[in-house]
Amino acid sequence: NPNLAFLSGIANPDMRDPYVQSFFLGIQRELLRDTTFEINYVGTLGRKLIRAENPNRFPGDRLGLPSPTGEFAGDTGLNRVNPNEGVLRVWENNVNSNYHALQVQMNRRYSKGFALNANYTWAKSLDTRSTWHSGATSSNAGQEGFSTDVTNVAIDYGRSVFDARHRFVLNWLWDAPWFQTADSWFLRNVVGGWQFNGIMALQTGQPFTPYCSSSFPAGCDFNADGNNNDRPNTPASGNSLNSDRLDFVQPGGVFGLNPGGSTADRLAFFGVPDPGTNGTLGRNTFDGPGFANFDFSIFKEFGVSRITEEAKVQLRFEFFNITNRPNFFQPTVFINSSQFGRSTASFDAREIQLGIKFLF
Repeated sequence: NPNLAFLSGIANPDMRDPYVQSFFLGIQRELLRDTTFEINYVGTLGRKLIRAENPNRFPGDRLGLPSPTGEFAGDTGLNRVNPNEGVLRVWENNVNSNYHALQVQMNRRYSKGFALNANYTWAKSLDTRSTWHSGATSSNAGQEGFSTDVTNVAIDYGRSVFDARHRFVLNWLWDAPWFQTADSWFLRNVVGGWQFNGIMALQTGQPFTPYCSSSFPAGCDFNADGNNNDRPNTPASGNSLNSDRLDFVQPGGVFGLNPGGSTADRLAFFGVPDPGTNGTLGRNTFDGPGFANFDFSIFKEFGVSRITEEAKVQLRFEFFNITNRPNFFQPTVFINSSQFGRSTASFDAREIQLGIKFLF
């Protein structure tokens, strides 16, 4: 009936505020004067997080299996649990998240013209969903929408889309001591007055989930509940990747599949679940390309007056991604795309910025 509701939004009347539990234990030690080392355990538990669910579906609907209340046996149409409604988008508190991290830091406070801060984090973030509904802001798109199987939400528990197992950041600055107090204006303002700064960031790849967005029966509604975007089976090569970063931009993508192949060929690489069942591949088991970036800057100051140092002219030479390393976006996750497994975009290339400041 075209006059019936296509989508209805329903807020749970028992909705409550989500909350967070945090844990921290750290040890700090001064190694040298102005230099400290610390190691910390950080834990964060998100509880009763808000997400959307569509309860108006059941596995096997399009195969003619009966609904949970017994209707529609033998009817292979899309029946829903309540056939008078389409999608029932219910807001509810049914997602938990867990974050645990080992954080190591070495810090040298600014002293004698030099400062340094180095941070390493080894962490893992797990949840059932990383966005409240659609996943439009993540590489997983529809895989971050409704649960794969409304009768078994637990099978979607896995790594968060923003999970990064390893991250290292180093930043430093050095005020070169050359001729800072010289009487000669030339030595003080031309040879002296230099500052060098750097920021280096290294991070392992964030996870993604292969899935197919085409419709039943030829596509990827494997459990036949009327909701596409189900995951396939785990491929024979396993549920993780052992590849080079540049594999993400090869024609066959990180999985090495024939770029001219069909959706059926790509599905065959993973394995198609039996009709009415869920795929064996877990959520977010594959890692995308890593990230490495180095920014560098040189500042040169000229004192306007020898009497006071309160007024200065500063020249700034700033280099972002100075090594011009290509850092690739997450790969295409749609199995029904010819670009599947391939990264088609990258972060900014090298940028150089020149500036002048008058400080007073």
